[in-house]
Amino acid sequence: CLLVTPYFFNYLKELITQIIFLLIWSGWSTCKTQHSKPGRGGTQVYFLVEDCALQQARAADAGGVVIRPKFSIGQFGFVVLCEDTEGEVIGFNSLK
Repeated sequence: CLLVTPYFFNYLKELITQIIFLLIWSGWSTCKTQHSKPGRGGTQVYFLVEDCALQQARAADAGGVVIRPKFSIGQFGFVVLCEDTEGEVIGFNSLK
């Protein structure tokens, strides 16, 4: 028997609000490689952006290294892979 109280409804409402917020505002995903560690070969974070060519230029201007310039991933758009000034590899994904 599930005891339904006002506390339960408030908890459920808060949980649903947080899930909706994450679904709407999170434009990123992670991809874990076989051997996670800082730097190359570890976990890579991908950011969803308007046009990844812009981030490619911004990363280079800020002292980062473009590991793989903008390339197509088919129906899922395009990706750019960059290395930041501390050696972390990050990806940018866009539909343009």
